[in-house]
Amino acid sequence: MSSRRRLKAYFTLDALRLSDRHFLAKAKGAMIALGEQRRFDAIRAAHWRHKNGLEQRLLVALLNAPGVRKEALALISPSDFLTPAYAALAAVLLSPGGEEAARLGAEAIAGRPYLPDSSSHDWAAEARDGLARISERRERWQARRR
Repeated sequence: MSSRRRLKAYFTLDALRLSDRHFLAKAKGAMIALGEQRRFDAIRAAHWRHKNGLEQRLLVALLNAPGVRKEALALISPSDFLTPAYAALAAVLLSPGGEEAARLGAEAIAGRPYLPDSSSHDWAAEARDGLARISERRERWQARRR
């Protein structure tokens, strides 16, 4: 088996172990060397989605896609967040004048190695998906209360 095939087989099997924190570090160098940057980006994004909950993913996406913030104002409120810290951040981001907080938040998380790469990840789509999921969750809960 060629070394390229062996590496591909290794990382395909190892991708199943998404909880391995060293996986991304090991995979990045080898996959880039093989010319598999797009595939690595997809694995990194899948790892991030698997590891982090809906509320966290939505807030990070809103920080990275400021254009979706107006849509968020119409669809969700801080009371839609279960985690108190996330509800507090949502209150700041969704408040009038939250643009400055969003800019500062985006700067604070920029370049984090565990987040999908901003140049290859569609943060606006991620934010819209999160908005839809949070809205659906709220509607399900309201239906159960009736």
